Amino acid sequence: MGGLMNHDELAGIVTTLADDLAPTAVESGTGVGALLASAEAIADDKALLGVMVTAVRMGNIASYLLAAATARAEAIGIPVRHRLKNGRDLLRELPLAPATVNRVARLAQHLNDLPNLVRDVRDGDLGIEHADAVIRGLDHVATRMGAAGFDEMREKTATTLLAHARIDQPAQVMEKARELGHELAPLDPPSTPPADNPSLNQASITRTDEGRVTLEADLDQLSGEKLHTALDALAKPIPAPDGSPDPRPRAQRTADALVSVIDPPGGSWTVSRLLSG
Repeated sequence: MGGLMNHDELAGIVTTLADDLAPTAVESGTGVGALLASAEAIADDKALLGVMVTAVRMGNIASYLLAAATARAEAIGIPVRHRLKNGRDLLRELPLAPATVNRVARLAQHLNDLPNLVRDVRDGDLGIEHADAVIRGLDHVATRMGAAGFDEMREKTATTLLAHARIDQPAQVMEKARELGHELAPLDPPSTPPADNPSLNQASITRTDEGRVTLEADLDQLSGEKLHTALDALAKPIPAPDGSPDPRPRAQRTADALVSVIDPPGGSWTVSRLLSG
């Protein structure tokens, strides 16, 4: 393989780094671990910031490495030989949070058709959360357009979303995708306007790396208004016993309202019953 790295060399580098961060190495006063433990103001500013930048890049490259390995493992039949369905199932066998499994699996599926996005992750310049926002954003735009219309706009849309991913947060990338979806839908208009078309409704429930659950929904106008009205009634501020204002911010009151619908304190309502009522 010439001067290129093989698996054993890669494993050796990772082991060396792990050893360098261990307490015994830190106490020796040399290496990255010692720098983290004893960096001094001004003299070590540049070195410490450099470690932070490199660590981010390492994480991004590792995400690409895992996605590429997953895609290749699926191509050569490793999941099947282990009685698993696909690469995503193989990822679930690793010590990864469900949200990470989903992001890596989606990236693995697009290694060949999103070359610019993949290059940024492979070079360590883009995190997998941002890359995943681009991938999910493209899927969102695709639902707003006919197949032919989306094929014509796909590359341009991917370029636009990637440009935002390089400077914005994942949530902002998805916001841009929704904006593009509404703008581009008229190029291949459905019989029902997007705002009123329930067949375009989407919702996802994902578990974060911290074990929390994130909800995301894109609903037609009527369903959205029903949900908003139902939650708004349950999210009104409740004064404290001493008469002081409700200390909960609006976002927390809305979350509490949603939880009360799912698990009401004194009843057995369901979301569908609430919306229909």
